[in-house]
Amino acid sequence: ITSRAQVNAVFATQNTTSQFLASMPQLVKLQDCFAARGRNADYPLHPYNFTDAHLTYVNMPNAIGFGDYQIVGEQYTENGGPARAVALHITYVNT
Repeated sequence: ITSRAQVNAVFATQNTTSQFLASMPQLVKLQDCFAARGRNADYPLHPYNFTDAHLTYVNMPNAIGFGDYQIVGEQYTENGGPARAVALHITYVNT
């Protein structure tokens, strides 16, 4: 993390302060907002928003982007088997 870096990617947790984030030039804030379910069938049938990072990062004058783990979240698992349900994660810009 440096003032000369082209990008300062910071993984934000509950302990990351807003003062720390504000001090980072060329900030890309990474945050896991995805609420993973145990099975694909457990996800809602209707579209829902799990983060507003695409809207709020522009309120930070030092931010140049964001990351939000939009597909599966940070947690990795080797569990699974044949899928009886499929979850589609569609990402789009609604302008």
